[in-house]
Amino acid sequence: MRRNHYTVLDAREAMWRALTLTDKTGNAIARQVGPYNFTYEELRRYYWASTFRALGNVVHAIQDMGQPQHVRNEGHGLMGSGYEKYVDARARRLSEYKVDGLQLISTKGQLPGLVYDNGYPIPRFTRYSDYWSTRLGPNSDPRYAGLADYSNRGFFTIDSNIGNTAYPMPSPSASNYGRIRADSGFFGISATYLMGSVPDDLTNFLDTVSMSTEGVFAGLVGSLPSLRRQYTLSKRNYDDRANLLIPRAVAYSAGFIDYFFRGTMQVSLPADGVYAIADHAQFNAGNPASGFTKIKLKLANTTRHRVGDGFGAGHDWRPAGGGGEVPPQWQLRLGPEQEVRLAGGQSLASCRGAVEEIVVSSSVTDAQGAPVTSAALVSGAAPQEFHFTFPDALPLNVTDVYLQAAYRGHSAAGRCGGRCHQGHPEPTFLSIFNVTDSTACFNGAWK
Repeated sequence: MRRNHYTVLDAREAMWRALTLTDKTGNAIARQVGPYNFTYEELRRYYWASTFRALGNVVHAIQDMGQPQHVRNEGHGLMGSGYEKYVDARARRLSEYKVDGLQLISTKGQLPGLVYDNGYPIPRFTRYSDYWSTRLGPNSDPRYAGLADYSNRGFFTIDSNIGNTAYPMPSPSASNYGRIRADSGFFGISATYLMGSVPDDLTNFLDTVSMSTEGVFAGLVGSLPSLRRQYTLSKRNYDDRANLLIPRAVAYSAGFIDYFFRGTMQVSLPADGVYAIADHAQFNAGNPASGFTKIKLKLANTTRHRVGDGFGAGHDWRPAGGGGEVPPQWQLRLGPEQEVRLAGGQSLASCRGAVEEIVVSSSVTDAQGAPVTSAALVSGAAPQEFHFTFPDALPLNVTDVYLQAAYRGHSAAGRCGGRCHQGHPEPTFLSIFNVTDSTACFNGAWK
């Protein structure tokens, strides 16, 4: 049994179940769990909750890469991480806080708030793992453009500071850094800071910041080993790295969320010009099969290659092949989101249901009536027509109708999916009758 049930794959599976109430093999989700019989509405809400819980866990793991100790296999020690405590104090605008058991007081009053957005571009990758490291897997990027790459190569930590050769970057040699003397931010005491550049392979930019701080005993070669360090990390070092890392953690999280929800589709009218036709003279409100049982529509893959850019083959949707992968499952979720049947003297609001009602299609064919078990939707291509059949009919006297389609398959960028949720006009009632076998006298002429 696995311990982590909130991976990105779990998020995608939960979202599919919330949309279609089926699992990845197309089987209906059981409503009976132990002694409890869930309603369809409860099932959908639980799966949506699981979707966002899992997605939140994954995004948390990305944001953790914005803390250099997390990418250097370094523990936080008995007193916890000084950097994390300082960042927390800044987030809460404190003036007093503890680091390494010492109570620190800012002589300038409240600490400055954190900067979450400094204009850093949102990263756009075509693999989930690239948001951590672009160096993973057989098709690795030669750049070090993941957030873990940036944190690992750009910053020292308490245990891997100047003089520690465990990591080649930043350079562990003190001679490779310039020095400035400046106020430490505490009681007017000055400190000597080692200045260096942090490389960003995503933007090809170098940021010059204070990398480390000379300790009191810097230069006393080999003496007082119990004091451990000739170099340390101070408030200025933490400020400089927070100004770089926190906006990147936000941007990488936004990019990951964009990538997770990247699949989009468009619903449009079929060639006939109407989504469905039913004979309202045959309608029986007590019969669940009475009404619209087949919906015709066109679907188009409107996913762009990268969010904000043009279309591209990276998001063409095709049937998965080989390796036990699941072929695309076509489902159309159809409201009434709020079903309304008016009786004499009732207001519209009093008849509006509080629970969203969903009907999932049982089969799909193409425009020629041939069964569709798999289909390819090319990004940016012309819409394709499909016919969906439903086990329960959509009543004729319904309002607030929404069509929602979901697609599941594979693309050049890995597992893909698309969704659309579109409101539509309520059924249009037409009265048609035949008068070709009748005559009438109108204004003195036979008609």
